[in-house]
Amino acid sequence: MEEEAYEKALPAITTKDFAVTWSDFRTPWKKVKSAAGEGELGKILAAGLQDLPTCAEGYGLTALVELVALCCELQRRAVMKSCWLSVRAAAATVGIPTTKSHRLLWRLIHDNVIERIKVGTHGRASEYKFTGEV
Repeated sequence: MEEEAYEKALPAITTKDFAVTWSDFRTPWKKVKSAAGEGELGKILAAGLQDLPTCAEGYGLTALVELVALCCELQRRAVMKSCWLSVRAAAATVGIPTTKSHRLLWRLIHDNVIERIKVGTHGRASEYKFTGEV
């Protein structure tokens, strides 16, 4: 079965050797805890989409609307006045690449929807405060 999937994907695979490709897939696969959008952050996103903040209405891009909803709902649930969110967690929850997640979070910062309180470091999420219109 693995080799059949490999054969179908071969035109898009940069490492042509099956053993290398299979290893590249299996190593991170072991770390997966839930499908994109189905973990705890997925539940928080779903709640945020049910009560979408006003500031999300101006965005046509689905991923951007979902990030606004996620940030707003995280803020609603925050015990403190800010919340933590990593670029990777946001990307996995919304179902976009991390590079796009990073750019979209920066857009929300520049649009004054979120404020970055503390910059994340390797292995630590950034701290944000939702400042958009609810």
